[in-house]
Amino acid sequence: MAKYVFTPEMDKEVLHTYSINTDNKPRLINLAKKFNMPRWAIYQRALKIGAVKSSHQKVKWQDEEIKILEKNAQYTPLTIKKRLAKAGFQRSTASIVLKRKRMRLLSNLEGMSACLCAQFLGVSLRIVLNHIKAGLLRAEIIRYDQQGKANYYIREKNLRSFIINNPDVIDLRKVEKYYLIELLANGKVH
Repeated sequence: MAKYVFTPEMDKEVLHTYSINTDNKPRLINLAKKFNMPRWAIYQRALKIGAVKSSHQKVKWQDEEIKILEKNAQYTPLTIKKRLAKAGFQRSTASIVLKRKRMRLLSNLEGMSACLCAQFLGVSLRIVLNHIKAGLLRAEIIRYDQQGKANYYIREKNLRSFIINNPDVIDLRKVEKYYLIELLANGKVH
């Protein structure tokens, strides 16, 4: 059974309070005192009877939005939000994070950060960044950190191309051999 019971007269008063003023907080406080109920209970009732619309409405993602999200999944939620807005879609950063997580887009990006690439190649991050700056290793800037340094994202196809085109640069004794085989075989090794 409901903890707070509303009568039809109370419902009329709630409807009236929400219809006459957009800033309902003072009137809501008065209602709460009058009904001897917490404000949240009155707000929940207002939602239920249609006096107010929820700010947490679930709007179904459109196909075009999902394509933009998939294409830009490696970027920050704020960047994705801006790209969605540019295409005419409005999404909160929280909804972008949740959708990206539910679709498991971050685990399906087929790439890695420059730091992870350095670990894979068995070299320092500085060496990987030098290859990127020299144009030998193609990478995308996904964001800038607080010091203004670029954070890079390297797609597997670009790393594969770098290894094939620059065999002298790679020290095979330091490379993660199983990942190297998987990378060069384009994921066709079981």
